[in-house]
Amino acid sequence: MNQLNSFLIFNLKSILKDRITLVWTLIFPILMIIINFSVYQNSVKTIEDKEILLVQFWSFMTIMILLNGIAVEIANIREVGALKSYVMLAGSKYPFILAILVSQILILSISISVISILFMALFKLFSLKILLYAFIYILLIIPISFIFLVVTSLPFKASSIATISTILSIALFYIVNMQLFGLEWINPLHFLYKLGELIVLGFNHFSMMIPIIYIFYVVIGLYALLKLDINSKIIR
Repeated sequence: MNQLNSFLIFNLKSILKDRITLVWTLIFPILMIIINFSVYQNSVKTIEDKEILLVQFWSFMTIMILLNGIAVEIANIREVGALKSYVMLAGSKYPFILAILVSQILILSISISVISILFMALFKLFSLKILLYAFIYILLIIPISFIFLVVTSLPFKASSIATISTILSIALFYIVNMQLFGLEWINPLHFLYKLGELIVLGFNHFSMMIPIIYIFYVVIGLYALLKLDINSKIIR
């Protein structure tokens, strides 16, 4: 536990030092809301429509923050050979990896809270229930956050993963509502959107695919954690 706390403080300090990335994480979704605000005003009328739109932004931020904050960050650290050093220092890879996951969940929590408050102000959707729903959503994200470790097994440089993940996050956001004869569930953002929709709108929006994919993500994520290679793919 002491090792986890030490690595968590270390990671949070590193995140705070990288102010550009931290600010961009918040600014980018805000810009998307503002740029498309006139379109949303015309198409989003009911409270349910507004809540569904907000959930879309939750899912987008989850993908963007955790993909970059977990997968890209670990790939970066491993690429320069630092991950192996941290593991040797701790005697296990788990304290450092878990510290990264916890730090990114904290960043995600803050980001979703800020975006939710801004969204409620812009769309006149004043309800404390929204923040409660956001809290429940984040709690449910924790067990499946390990799934992002799968990306670290890809044979690409960290810089390439970062570029691809940003482009992919935006692309997936704009097709999140597309119905593709069941293939839409392959889109992880669609799953996160449906999970958030279930929390906010209740069991009228339940699908058996949600618990099935949720369990699948948990199992694959834990397997990825166990099999995570600490050796740099660049430096030998």
